[in-house]
Amino acid sequence: MTGNPAQKASFDLGPLVATPGALEALERTGTPALDLIRRHARGDWGELCDEDRAANESALSTGARLMSVYRLSDGTVIWVITDAEIDGKHHRQATTLLLPDEYYPSGPTGRRTQGEIIMNESAPQTLSPHPGILAELEARGRALLAFLDSLPAPTVKDLRCPVCGQEDAFVIEVSERLLMFADGVVLHGETGEQWDETSHCRCYACQHASEVMEFHKDVQNHIAENRKTDGIPGE
Repeated sequence: MTGNPAQKASFDLGPLVATPGALEALERTGTPALDLIRRHARGDWGELCDEDRAANESALSTGARLMSVYRLSDGTVIWVITDAEIDGKHHRQATTLLLPDEYYPSGPTGRRTQGEIIMNESAPQTLSPHPGILAELEARGRALLAFLDSLPAPTVKDLRCPVCGQEDAFVIEVSERLLMFADGVVLHGETGEQWDETSHCRCYACQHASEVMEFHKDVQNHIAENRKTDGIPGE
């Protein structure tokens, strides 16, 4: 049972926000985020139970929170939540797409700790992070910086494309000091070609491009291991 597809949006959405987990699921299944937003806005609440549908219908009048539940093609469940009205003009703080396990019930802004604005329909607002998740993110950032500081200068043997996995050939922007004379003579410097973890790098196979650091095998392994243990969805 769904809402009437012809029904017009009868409530303010606020800024549209999605968590990394929701964005990854939408990309994986080829589902446009705005398709779910449009269904939600016209009163198609998806797989809500009758009690929650009744709560939504009441919230259209009272200004309370609105929620829809949609199942993607691979079975992943996406929640769409529009916050309660924040003033007498029926404005709402935001509408968020998220996975069920990304919901932090400590407050209406908590679940958007890791959110990304996907489209603004009203003025941007400052989103207050959930303290526990913020602490975990800060700790993970400090650990990653310490790990990067411990790495020696990278070599081509240290690199692996994070997209296609090839390890054989990369296009890297390098710098070199040259002694150049007015008559056209150029002497190469003793240091030769120089590059480091901040240099631009491109995979010769799939053309994925980023900084060398993203291609470093040890960095990829470090981040992957942390994602397994810290309970924070991957970016």
